[in-house]
Amino acid sequence: PDWKNARSAWHDGQGAVALEALHRATARHPENVEALRLRAEILDHLGRPLVALAALDRAIGIDPACMPALFHKAALMNRLGDARTIRKAWQAMTATAPRSAADTALRGTAWLQLGRIEQALADFDQALALDPKLVGAWHGRANALFREGRLDEADEALGRACALVPDDLTLAWERAIACLPAIQMPWHDLPALRRRASAILAGL
Repeated sequence: PDWKNARSAWHDGQGAVALEALHRATARHPENVEALRLRAEILDHLGRPLVALAALDRAIGIDPACMPALFHKAALMNRLGDARTIRKAWQAMTATAPRSAADTALRGTAWLQLGRIEQALADFDQALALDPKLVGAWHGRANALFREGRLDEADEALGRACALVPDDLTLAWERAIACLPAIQMPWHDLPALRRRASAILAGL
């Protein structure tokens, strides 16, 4: 299918080819939510957020419970909208029933954006009960715990995320820096931070 060819082209760095393939795909099958979501992803990456938003609105119009599309729209609103429209976008996610562990974790992120920490933790825990290897749920749980000042637990959750993707340097650095008060390490001691990140990556 054209939209799958578009994904391959996009991964190969051929944005224009991908968009042309998606244009054909959505012309033939205007109800293809996955093609519309991919079109929005590419357009957003290429610096055309308003056109991306239009593609997301079409996808949501076809499938109002498509949590990834709702999430992308809320993230776009964070950059484009005022406080009211931003809040409305996140609230749309919390009002949507998740279909999977990944959807549940995305809804947890929405609760977190709205400052509802208990609801966020409940969704992250539910997502992990469904899929204990869901990195995004461990990461979201860590963020929620960090906001509550539960630094040891946040560090443990980030550790679980790091263990699932041991080569992810970004997660390792986040864990090295996010819980500095818990590990009594000054933020400006970069050699110590590098050693901690290296130790995390090495599984020590």
